[in-house]
Formats: sequence, structure tokens, C-alpha cells
Amino acid sequence: MEANPDMLNRLGVNSAEEILMESNNIVSSLENIPNPVSNLMKINFELAQDADVAITLFDITGKEVLSLKKGIQAKGKNSVEVDVSSLASGMYSYSFKAGDAVLTRKFNIVR
Repeated sequence: MEANPDMLNRLGVNSAEEILMESNNIVSSLENIPNPVSNLMKINFELAQDADVAITLFDITGKEVLSLKKGIQAKGKNSVEVDVSSLASGMYSYSFKAGDAVLTRKFNIVR
């Protein structure tokens, strides 16, 4: 069964295999809502074990625009709110690092 290309694009990955390779068995789910966002984005994630979490936002050119170090987060469901009200409208991505796992997702800011 082939993965839906639109769903993969919304997740910021090229293939279902990439999702599995990225998670490194530490992150069992990751989503950002709403998308598109105007002021406040919520990143929901689930960890298979306690892990040190850091989130870095990048603009379309790859320039880092915001960095959040959240420290050790507990195993299970967690969420982080990210204020993007100071950023211009456009396409962005974020890197979500938990332990050795690094996942990347895309999102849009619209005003």
C-alpha cells in the first residue's frame, strides 16, 4: 500500500519509510496544530521514554528563526505552545529533537 502524497507533504516527509527511520523509537507521534497558524501553534508529541527535547524553527531559506529548549520531558503525551506572532507570513519548518531522534515538519503562517 502506498502512502498518500498529500499526507506525506503535510507531515514534511517524502515517504512513509522516512517517518519510521526518523523516529528512532523515541518519538511515537508528532503533530503541530493548527496548520496554517496565525499566532500560537501547539506541538503535540508522545515519547516512548523520558527525553531531552529541543525545537528549532526555520524560515523557507533555512535560517533559524526561533529555538526552544524544553529540557527533559516525561514519557507519554506532551505538548508545547509556540508563539509565532513575531514571524512573517510564509512557509516554515521545525526540527524536533528528542534524545537522538530528530524529526522535521512543515507549517505555514498566515495573517
